[in-house]
Amino acid sequence: MADTRPPLYQSAKTTTNGQKIILTYSEALKTATATKESFSVKVNGVTKAVSSVVVKGNTVAPVIVTGK
Repeated sequence: MADTRPPLYQSAKTTTNGQKIILTYSEALKTATATKESFSVKVNGVTKAVSSVVVKGNTVAPVIVTGK
């Protein structure tokens, strides 16, 4: 039987250095479904670029470009 249900969002947290937002879903995700263009991140109202996305099992972590 084919899996027809999309993964459900469960939680989010940031790493201590603030460079990654770790999103947890109800099931494992495919790398191809989570590209850096899929994310828009704002920090204190300022849009930050996403340099890459790390997908590991049921977590997705957009990596935020830091600096001035």
